[in-house]
Amino acid sequence: LAAAATLVFLFTTSAVAQEDDGAPITQGEDARYLSVQYVKYKPSRREEAMQLITEYFGPAAAKAGVAGPMLAIHFQTGEWDAAFVWPLKGGMADLEWYRSPDSIKWFEALAELVSDDKVSSRNLKVAAINGIGLLNISAVDDEGKKLLGEALECLEAYYMKPLGSGQQLLQSHVPPAIAKLLGKDYPDEKVVNDYKKLFAADLQEKGKTKRNSNDVPRSTVLALGQLCKPVNDIKADADAEYVKLLLDTWKNHKDQQTRNFAMLALGQIGGTAVRSILLKEFDKAGKSLEKPWVAMAMGVFAFEKYEGEKAAGRSIEVESEFGRTLEKALDEVKDPNAVSSFAVALGLIQYQNSADKLRAMLTKNLNK
Repeated sequence: LAAAATLVFLFTTSAVAQEDDGAPITQGEDARYLSVQYVKYKPSRREEAMQLITEYFGPAAAKAGVAGPMLAIHFQTGEWDAAFVWPLKGGMADLEWYRSPDSIKWFEALAELVSDDKVSSRNLKVAAINGIGLLNISAVDDEGKKLLGEALECLEAYYMKPLGSGQQLLQSHVPPAIAKLLGKDYPDEKVVNDYKKLFAADLQEKGKTKRNSNDVPRSTVLALGQLCKPVNDIKADADAEYVKLLLDTWKNHKDQQTRNFAMLALGQIGGTAVRSILLKEFDKAGKSLEKPWVAMAMGVFAFEKYEGEKAAGRSIEVESEFGRTLEKALDEVKDPNAVSSFAVALGLIQYQNSADKLRAMLTKNLNK
């Protein structure tokens, strides 16, 4: 949901006095360290991020007895969207933790909510599941790996329970939460592969736990999109089998929303093989119902690709073929929802050649 940068400041009252009176410079006992975390939300995700903070992390912090930020600043202009100021009670030593005491308290509080069958609030259960997924646990040392393993074990245990369709809606929040914890680049490939196999089996109704809710396959396709690496060779790449599975899901699954999410998941995976699939499926798709989802998958594909290029310090290579395809399609559709999807996708693709056409369409439809 967000990118972040952290600064650390030192505040002390004695240093000023020492400069004024010429006294020997000594180490002050009243030094206070503050960590300022600057946050930039992904496009159009600010409201969702604030909802997560209010509904998920607020209750968990209260239960864990962990204090929130001492100050929150929400910017209306500038590079960053918000800044959160945290006291470093242990001074600079607080920054040396990979598995800090507070992170353990956070996890224990959330894990208790997930595993406790007596928790009657559906929203609280969902908040705990998503809260664990957002813990951003670093696994660079043994302690971090241990905490991440405990988090995965907690989520998987709840996901594998044989529950009714109403509770399966809550369980459906687990696959995306696990995907957030692991991502595409978790170093232990066996762990990631095991979860990909688990979610693929549930998508095909071949899993150990029988499901009768469409919410589970909807969430498994999105999780696969977040766990699979880009596929360039549909015959040889490690995750090619999941691209094939998602493509088959897009074409044949009984649930319309699962089909739509499968297309978005293909966009999340990316790679040259997926690029070709998206262009082919756009040409074959129905104008009003299917093309908008393929268009959004193109936008997601481009956005994720650009983020990777920027993170690697490279200039972005605009997905011009996607842009040309969608710009042409704008003239061929009349459905407002389809037009809106194409326009949003063109923005994500950053296809500047379509700017004049989009501006003209906005002016023409200003009062509609």
